[in-house]
Amino acid sequence: ATSTLQKKDDAGTPEKAEKDIQGSDDAMSATIVDGRRSRFNDCWGIPASVRESKESVDVQWKLSQDGRVIGQPIVVGGNGGAAAQQAAVAAVMDCAPSDWLPPDAYNLWKSIEWTFAPH
Repeated sequence: ATSTLQKKDDAGTPEKAEKDIQGSDDAMSATIVDGRRSRFNDCWGIPASVRESKESVDVQWKLSQDGRVIGQPIVVGGNGGAAAQQAAVAAVMDCAPSDWLPPDAYNLWKSIEWTFAPH
């Protein structure tokens, strides 16, 4: 009896592995982003003035492998005033530690930039 199974051109090749890894990273990234969005919505006390003005604040920070914030979050952009900036930085600190993040995907979440916006 002869086998009718045929090897796919890229099956078991480094190129195939790279595609598989990237697909897993993309799915993991989406899961992490969804988790952060939910968590930050719970932690961010949006000032009334910000809620009405459509201000946004871009904040950047780094996390240790156990999910603790390293140093102080930095405001890197957005059109938010002082109240919006303070509320966004406070949300990062109030949500810490991010111990719910998957340790095996540390390279995906060790450095975060997030836009806090009421809309």
